[in-house]
Amino acid sequence: MSQITEENFRKIARNFKCRVEMMNKTPLEKLEKLFIEYYDYGIKNFIRTEKKKFPHKTMKEVVIRLYELHDKLKGRKRDSE
Repeated sequence: MSQITEENFRKIARNFKCRVEMMNKTPLEKLEKLFIEYYDYGIKNFIRTEKKKFPHKTMKEVVIRLYELHDKLKGRKRDSE
């Protein structure tokens, strides 16, 4: 693992501060669009990965798996219907 020097730390902190300032100056509508794009990309990527791993699964089974994983990560249990 690389050691963080004082110069590196300052550079990282400066970049983070600039990103926070940029996010504060960006209109809320654009931030919402960015969030939705990232979220949509994540879902599509998950579905594509599941289809590669388990080509025999239907889209419904993949979506159910997505919800099960979501609940597992959140620490909740969904009632089986």
